[in-house]
Amino acid sequence: GICVYTPVAFAAYGMILCMNGDCRGGYEMGQAALLLLDKSKTDSMVGRVHLIVYGHINCWTKPVFLTTLPLINGYQKGMATGDVGSAMMCLVKCVQVLFYSGHSLTYLKNELEQFCSQMKEYKQNLALGYASLFWQMVLNMMGGSENPVVLTGTVMTENEIMEESKHQSILARISILHFNQMTLYYHFGDIRAAAKVMMKTKFVSNFYIYGHLSVVHEFFGGLVSISLAQEKKCKRCLRIATKKMKIIEAWSDDGNVNCRHMVALLKAEIFQFKGDTDEAERNYRYAITTTHKCGFIHDRALANERMG
Repeated sequence: GICVYTPVAFAAYGMILCMNGDCRGGYEMGQAALLLLDKSKTDSMVGRVHLIVYGHINCWTKPVFLTTLPLINGYQKGMATGDVGSAMMCLVKCVQVLFYSGHSLTYLKNELEQFCSQMKEYKQNLALGYASLFWQMVLNMMGGSENPVVLTGTVMTENEIMEESKHQSILARISILHFNQMTLYYHFGDIRAAAKVMMKTKFVSNFYIYGHLSVVHEFFGGLVSISLAQEKKCKRCLRIATKKMKIIEAWSDDGNVNCRHMVALLKAEIFQFKGDTDEAERNYRYAITTTHKCGFIHDRALANERMG
């Protein structure tokens, strides 16, 4: 029969379907979970269900910026009912969406400072570990670190995390650390260093459970690979970039509206490498148009920069 945990079970099954590539089926299970949650007339499972549905399922089929308010709702209801763990992880997912949607760094800095303070207060070390990675990332991009490509500053140090990994299994956190490093290296123009770090980030792309972060990982992996191909005239790097573009294109064809601009930008870079400037410009312009429609302001800026 149906009980208070039934919505969580439906949501978890939906996430499993997404992890196995059936994002449409996963979305349907997620919607069923939300319907059962509404009928249950209780808030005790809102944090868990919203974390799974809006943090791990809907990002594969719906605009990712639409998940922020439900995640905040999951946080509020989770805190109100004592489900602190789910509440804090809702905040982590919300921060990731805000960051990759191009929200103001000043806004993110202030929000992360408040969120991390609360995570410390409630001893939510798992959520704090993930949130700290993005807090320091924001500070680096704002000039708050001596070296902008080294995630070491007032919030955390890379050495602390690497030392911590020797005593406990934090593979996911280490992988996201390396992914953030790769992103910083790319933005600050050290393509070879970005390529070297990219090899350490495979864990992020192996699981649909990371949601939109997995898509962004493949996107930046493609950008790093095609940039290295241009720098070294390397056909192997071109093949890697093309492979990553096709992975993202398959997600786009399957209904993921959050990665259409990524496909176009990677295609533009590949055409540019091959010397087809007309196709390159057409794809650059399409990438710029789609980022504007979907709200990915920072990716729009990147597309404009790459088009020149």
